[in-house]
Amino acid sequence: RQQLYMYKILVEGSTIFRGYKVNKGVVEFVEPNEHGQITGLVLDFDQEELNKMKKLIASVWQHIMRLDFPDASSYSKNVSGMQKFEERLLGKKH
Repeated sequence: RQQLYMYKILVEGSTIFRGYKVNKGVVEFVEPNEHGQITGLVLDFDQEELNKMKKLIASVWQHIMRLDFPDASSYSKNVSGMQKFEERLLGKKH
């Protein structure tokens, strides 16, 4: 999901594709699932999730520019831990 949102932001901000609007993203996985089928993810973009992604990108950029790399070792190494770390980067307390 985040990768598709990042591509949307990059395409819409590109000088080459000026004026283009990306409404949907698709990822097709190159390895088959356990049933031998190639699957994919089709994503209709949501404005709220897009705004969150832009804020997350801005936060990460500021950390990089300040060489301020937050310690993520206390977060669990799963989706829940990643989401909590993202919320920290967005200024939400945990």
